[in-house]
Amino acid sequence: MCQCQKCKDEQQMELLPEFEMLLSGESSYNYRTAEINNEYNYRQAEINDELEIVGTTDSRVKINDTNATPFRYICQILFQKNNGKWFVGTGFFIGPRTILTAGHNIWDDGTDENVPYSKIFISPARNGDSKPFGTVNPVNVVTSYPGYSKAAFSSENDYAIIHVANNFSNTTGYFGKGIWAKDNLGSKILATGKLPLPVNQMKLNVCGYPTDKGAHFQYSSYNQAFSFISNGNVLTYLIDTFKGQSGGPVWVKRDASLGGRVVVGIHIAKGPAASSPVGTVDYNKAIFINNKILAFIKANLK
Repeated sequence: MCQCQKCKDEQQMELLPEFEMLLSGESSYNYRTAEINNEYNYRQAEINDELEIVGTTDSRVKINDTNATPFRYICQILFQKNNGKWFVGTGFFIGPRTILTAGHNIWDDGTDENVPYSKIFISPARNGDSKPFGTVNPVNVVTSYPGYSKAAFSSENDYAIIHVANNFSNTTGYFGKGIWAKDNLGSKILATGKLPLPVNQMKLNVCGYPTDKGAHFQYSSYNQAFSFISNGNVLTYLIDTFKGQSGGPVWVKRDASLGGRVVVGIHIAKGPAASSPVGTVDYNKAIFINNKILAFIKANLK
């Protein structure tokens, strides 16, 4: 068996047929506690290219009630590449028929083209065998730029929009877009290049469908924003993730009087190690929803 890094990654991401998968039963999870938890300590990096775990402790927790807000907006994206292998990713509703995700969740790197729509299966709020809103295929996919290719994977251009035929506005709901009432810095999908707090003070949530946890369950983690890279187009953070969570929402939860939940990024990948006040730490990263991304969203919102 080939042991090159690309093959190792594919072996990790490949999904067994659904009937063969072991569905893990994890302990209960209070999503509100996780979102407002203020405890945080820098952790030394564990150097492991196979994982996206920051430090030696995996802080991800299972979402038992995916019908709760905002987890009902988050979708499993199951797709089959031309080589017959199944992969999983994450996306989230930002409109009645519009899902924001990572570009590599709808792209076949083997053929370097879109995965056929008939081989992309979207299940909002999936929770093991439960698919409370059913499963749909895309009717349209819009990549970040014309000529998108696998060269964009894990880069500042690794994002896409999926359109579905079903109108989910009265069922799942979605991350909305409305100006924050008190400070006018942005919107529920970030409307300016500003953030509600300086990046090194901000706590973030990331949620998605990791393959190491059975791929059919949502897991979320909460931790510290770290820095901007790629000319401010990529936001980094010290939050635990795993393959399959790419495309998931990255959000901050504020008091309702300050706008409530605000999506600030699209999780895409593990980042390299970086220097912090306590030494070298690993981080993970997201496409930052700045004016450029917001313009893309507005142009393709349905």
